[in-house]
Amino acid sequence: MRLLVVASVLALSACSATVEETRRQYIAESVQSTILLTTERETGGRRAGSGVVLGSDADDRVLIATTAHLLTPMTGQVIKATAPDGETMVTADILAVDEQRDLALLTANLTEVPAVSMQSMAQLGDSVWVVGFPWGERGTLVNGAVSQIMFEPGTGGVIIDGAVRMIDAPVNYGTSGGGVFDARTGRLVGIVRGYRTVKMSVPGTADGALTLPVAGETTVIPTAEIACFVARAGVAAAVTVPEVTSGCSAG
Repeated sequence: MRLLVVASVLALSACSATVEETRRQYIAESVQSTILLTTERETGGRRAGSGVVLGSDADDRVLIATTAHLLTPMTGQVIKATAPDGETMVTADILAVDEQRDLALLTANLTEVPAVSMQSMAQLGDSVWVVGFPWGERGTLVNGAVSQIMFEPGTGGVIIDGAVRMIDAPVNYGTSGGGVFDARTGRLVGIVRGYRTVKMSVPGTADGALTLPVAGETTVIPTAEIACFVARAGVAAAVTVPEVTSGCSAG
């Protein structure tokens, strides 16, 4: 009996070690596929955001998905893409923009940046993490859970499974376009569309206020929309996408 107990403990320990190793691998892959994006306008304005690498085009330039609001209004600007190593920075070009769906697809000459794998479905309460570049600085990872599933017209009852619409991971400026990853599979389930913040009065700070993200108010563009957007841009063959493109509308 004692030997059986010892063997069980060892087996559980080995299983826990394997799970932790897998989790570390998923996190590493998520970080390695996330890009820092900055825009500098002719008028002197500057913005920062995040993006995820979906694959590559025919010229071996990486394809980066991000939010359209990072780039709009579409006036004179220079877009820079910085690799996860924080050292390699190149100019990015706009391939496609859909302002209605708040999606943009960029291309950049970055090498050795792996593409994400995507899944279209998640469940309410699933653990997720977000990788991004808040305030355009060093990349960060924050944990959260799926707090709302996309509503489908005609669906009755409580919606538990489906495309992700909202998560409770608190994010801030510069994280728009950052990847939202399923903690169980390490796959992309969407990118951050927007978030809500509140200002708290803090005596002694430079402006007397501190901006804090509101948990539960982070909206997501699900991978199904991203996949359809990529398909409409005409580069679906070069990107690993969920099996949803057959249902994409032309508009």
